[in-house]
Amino acid sequence: MADSKPSGRRAQPAAPPKPAFLKWSKLFLAELAATSNVTASAKKAKVCTSQAYEARRVRPEFNRAWQQALSEGYDNLEM
Repeated sequence: MADSKPSGRRAQPAAPPKPAFLKWSKLFLAELAATSNVTASAKKAKVCTSQAYEARRVRPEFNRAWQQALSEGYDNLEM
């Protein structure tokens, strides 16, 4: 067998760990209820909006909580 030579490539740094769903989702939903703004809510929870939309798509309970928070946010805006 031939000796393997290093490729010269450096390993990519590991991506920072994503916040645990339970932690960021509570922050996200609270901000969504206050503002009705998905982008601001994602920023507050320190996640990207695509991660929030993906969680809504794959987690029915999160989708229901999202809709409830959004409705609450709309009610707050109307006052």
